[in-house]
Amino acid sequence: MERISGGDHTNELFIKSLDSYISSHIAPRMKKLGLEYFEVSGQHNEWNLALMFPSRKLYPFEQMVFKLFHKPVESLNNAIRIINLKMLDWEDLDLKNIEFVHDNIDLFWSSKEDFRAKGYGYAAVEGTEIMGVCYSSFVTEDTHAIGIETLSKYQNRGVGTHLAALVAEDILTNGFTPYWDCSLDNEASRKLALRLGFQQIHQYKCSAFSI
Repeated sequence: MERISGGDHTNELFIKSLDSYISSHIAPRMKKLGLEYFEVSGQHNEWNLALMFPSRKLYPFEQMVFKLFHKPVESLNNAIRIINLKMLDWEDLDLKNIEFVHDNIDLFWSSKEDFRAKGYGYAAVEGTEIMGVCYSSFVTEDTHAIGIETLSKYQNRGVGTHLAALVAEDILTNGFTPYWDCSLDNEASRKLALRLGFQQIHQYKCSAFSI
């Protein structure tokens, strides 16, 4: 999924050229990365997304934004083995699905070195298989958005909760605010954010279309 925001809703040149620009410049890059859907949002109701993307079939949805202002509610499970993704030696471990972690980080970071310098992250491991991963997915001057994914066969075991608590605590300890963004219909993600103590601060409308 690729997401874009920005521009001026009164700029006719911008509005009329965005659809073709996505086709000619952004879609080819997305296909190389294996991305199939594009998200777009405006920060107020004066954006007419249907007018901006006349050649697309838009699928509307709403996003919820949460922030964490205090230490996450205690939810650690010491039975879960974890690895710190900021450590240089984790890639030397004999893990059969190590690309699962690489694929997640590569979606948001230009390089592994950039992630280690600016981001935070952990993976949960059982035997030689990575069960789930959680990490800084988008970083601003004072916030770190949290990206998280657990393999389906390891869901409902507390893996995501454990990893997200670790990442959120690292973000807070280093002077940043943890940020959580999920769709309104993603009940599992919303419940996880609330369980950790995140507070909803915003809700906004989006649309998506296939490329």
